[in-house]
Amino acid sequence: MQELRDRVAVVTGGASGIGKALARALLGEGMKVVLADVEEPALKAAAEELGASGSVSSHVTDVRRFEALESLADHTWSTFGGCHLLCNNAGVSVAQLNVWETTPNDWTWVHGVNVHGVMHGIQAFVPRMIASGEEGLVLNTSSGDGGIQPLAGQSVYASSKAAISILTECLDAQLANETKLRAAIFYPSGGMLATGIWTTKRNRPAELARERCARI
Repeated sequence: MQELRDRVAVVTGGASGIGKALARALLGEGMKVVLADVEEPALKAAAEELGASGSVSSHVTDVRRFEALESLADHTWSTFGGCHLLCNNAGVSVAQLNVWETTPNDWTWVHGVNVHGVMHGIQAFVPRMIASGEEGLVLNTSSGDGGIQPLAGQSVYASSKAAISILTECLDAQLANETKLRAAIFYPSGGMLATGIWTTKRNRPAELARERCARI
């Protein structure tokens, strides 16, 4: 997809960090942007801020829920008439622990957002993007911590990001054979970035709290 101006991008985890930076860059290319995030106050503030740079809409979205991504797709099509660039970017992490010190809810929460969230985005958006007959791209945010060089203490997060790298490679091969869409892995670079990933516990649902205290 060579031309971005006047086309539509959707960015999950768009209220802060990498997602907000992606949205800002896409607006700079003349795209219309839908911001999605689970954190409503931050989402509203980001939409107001970025709206000064171009056409922005927002939709509160918990990517762990497939129905939330379906609602986001409905919102995107009703607002802008389609989607050309889907950025599955939302991500969370937990404390650095040995694998045997993690709890089931650590894995359920992180993989629910980082892996299932991407899968839900693909399932809700890609069929509609294919049906449009237009060129498009699915951009899935992975991490060097997982896809390239995992940190041993980040087994939960790193394994989720490794899964995204492989999932995206499979998706791209499938799309290239049958559609005008492609898929790509986004590896943010530049060392340790101020993304807010280490404070994502603020959005951790109460029902997925750790079953025992972490060793920190």
